[in-house]
Amino acid sequence: MPFSKVVSATPPIVPIAERSPSPVSPPISVVEGGVLAELPHISAIAAEIQRSSAISPPSTAETKRRRFYLRERRRRNLRHRRRRLIAPAGLKNIGNTCYLNSILQYLFTIKELRDHVSSTAATIQQGQSNEYSGELHVGGRVISPAEVERSQNFIVHLSNLFDNMITSPAAALEPEKELAYLVLSSQCENGPQPQKPVMQLGIQQDVAECLNNIMFLLEVALRSASALPDPSFKSQEKVESKATPDLSSQQSGIERLFVGSSVQNVVPLAPAPEHRSSQQPKRESFNLIPINIAHDGCDVYDGLNSFFSDEKIEDANVRCSTALQDPPAILQIQVERVQYDSVKGKTFKAQTRLEVNERLNLDRYSDEVSSGGVHPRKRELMGHLGEARLGVLRAKNALCDTQDAMVKILDNLNSQDGDRNECFEVSLDGMLRTLQQHLQHVREDIDRLVEKEAAFKKAQDELWADSNKLIYDLQAIFMHRGDAVQGHYYVCQRQSL
Repeated sequence: MPFSKVVSATPPIVPIAERSPSPVSPPISVVEGGVLAELPHISAIAAEIQRSSAISPPSTAETKRRRFYLRERRRRNLRHRRRRLIAPAGLKNIGNTCYLNSILQYLFTIKELRDHVSSTAATIQQGQSNEYSGELHVGGRVISPAEVERSQNFIVHLSNLFDNMITSPAAALEPEKELAYLVLSSQCENGPQPQKPVMQLGIQQDVAECLNNIMFLLEVALRSASALPDPSFKSQEKVESKATPDLSSQQSGIERLFVGSSVQNVVPLAPAPEHRSSQQPKRESFNLIPINIAHDGCDVYDGLNSFFSDEKIEDANVRCSTALQDPPAILQIQVERVQYDSVKGKTFKAQTRLEVNERLNLDRYSDEVSSGGVHPRKRELMGHLGEARLGVLRAKNALCDTQDAMVKILDNLNSQDGDRNECFEVSLDGMLRTLQQHLQHVREDIDRLVEKEAAFKKAQDELWADSNKLIYDLQAIFMHRGDAVQGHYYVCQRQSL
């Protein structure tokens, strides 16, 4: 038999006689140009390898478990991908900063603000921000260089946070402590910062103060980066005529989003020559509207009615009316839950229920057509209907309190099953029947008042059914449970396009 060349990945083949006993099977070689000699133990080794490597088929239960696991894993991955497409990452609390996270997430939902923040932060980081020639004024005061630097640092951190909320695969992120410090720390003074931080992350801050600080920081950063001048209108500015110049070109993007203006008119009840030009309309700017919910069952309109109201001043014989002149793109409403108890001499948190409307029509508060004659008549009718509705609500709430008290009395009387003499039992049964009859009358009165209140509210809405110029859709609602000094409630509505 001719010699054959053997190519193998293993060490050279050792003759069988020289092999030492080993449990390891001999290496398998590939023979080129020849035939491997059949050895007696080859077939036995192959059969053993086949038996040891054979895998038994899984049972039916095991197959179902595997399929269920794979199916659930695919579903979780799909839900995760969908969530990343429709929702940003959430925010974790660092101390008692849930109110700060609510504001940051609310601001994130405003695309225009995200664009302003991103572009301004990029300009600052590239060192292309323009220095304002002269003194920078924001909020009616001069801004120091330290405040400019602080505001620019804040907007850079905020831009990074917004980017991470979009791109991060995590379900929630933790904002940088530097960002929280810049927002929650005391307003920086002219000069160097104190060495010890004045802000403590464990202390609950007021959400109104926090939101105002953020608006201030954004305004300073935008104006310092783009060298925008200070807006020409300020709070309490007098409006000389209706032909007011357009100030939108002099406003920053933050002001165009959140800042609106109202006008206050003082009209004499008895026109006289000396009253014709004695009072000029006054214009006031605002970035939020505080509303007070006095009675259970009120809605946002009831709170706005108290802000944009007509008030008669009997001593001066004039009527003072407040109307909406320049509506903001986003209307921010603060629900004031803090009330003062004059009897106990302390503040308390009002727990009255507030109905939040998904859509608001602010035409009823507009000053655009107030000189037409029909508009003031509508507002007068709305005022009468509102007073009647509030009277109905007060009566209904009083009856509800009476109903609750009577139910408690009946429960207490029914629970007295002890030893009672016959005379007392007869008297008690008569008292129970009388209370039950009176309770039924109270419930019927409440039902009638509910129907009457609904009719008044419907009449109010029908007055403005044909006016659809200033429509606001619900943008966000956030609140924080707390006590009289730590409860925060905000409603944010965005103007429809």
